[in-house]
Amino acid sequence: MKARRLDDPGALEALRHRLGRLRPETPAQWGRMNAPEMVCHLADAFRWSLGDRAGSAARLPVPAPLARLVALRLPLPWPRGAPTMP
Repeated sequence: MKARRLDDPGALEALRHRLGRLRPETPAQWGRMNAPEMVCHLADAFRWSLGDRAGSAARLPVPAPLARLVALRLPLPWPRGAPTMP
């Protein structure tokens, strides 16, 4: 599957369409976040990736690239009750 990028007009339009279908009462597809919480979570992650570190989590006990590898690439279950950014 080809990675989709926001600089691709088709991918951007598909994302706009998906976000446009969300409603506050839209049920969670997985996890516990409701639709507004999920959109806020994604917006925070996007801002953080652009360099806005305001409100970022406490310093990690391991280097960020290692933490990113473990969190995103290794097939480990996410621990229940793991702390997240508010």
